[in-house]
Amino acid sequence: MTIENARLVLPPVAGNPAAVYFDLSYEGDRALTIRKAEVAGAESAMLHEYAEFEGKMQMMEALPIGITKGDKLEFKPGEKHVMAFGLAEGIEAGGSVDVTLTVAGGATQTFAAEVRAAGEER
Repeated sequence: MTIENARLVLPPVAGNPAAVYFDLSYEGDRALTIRKAEVAGAESAMLHEYAEFEGKMQMMEALPIGITKGDKLEFKPGEKHVMAFGLAEGIEAGGSVDVTLTVAGGATQTFAAEVRAAGEER
């Protein structure tokens, strides 16, 4: 997996969850399934996506995300992303945090995400 353009956007209201966005490309020969995410300095993190439910688009926990050779995925606002809950004090715009993706079987990929203020470009 190659991760680029990774950023954690702080919430506009302290105590609310932050969102992590990034671009993922995969050139491995073996198919993988991303099953969870962790964010350093967060109490918990969850893969999220938007889907239609009861006639409305709603944010919900994502099912495991399968990837195969040649896939390019954008984790971006309004689509797939990582929600980070309970951020530790001291995580501030201009810094960075480590994000770890875990695939089925237990292998992990860790990458740094730039921390951005709530009003900055997502």
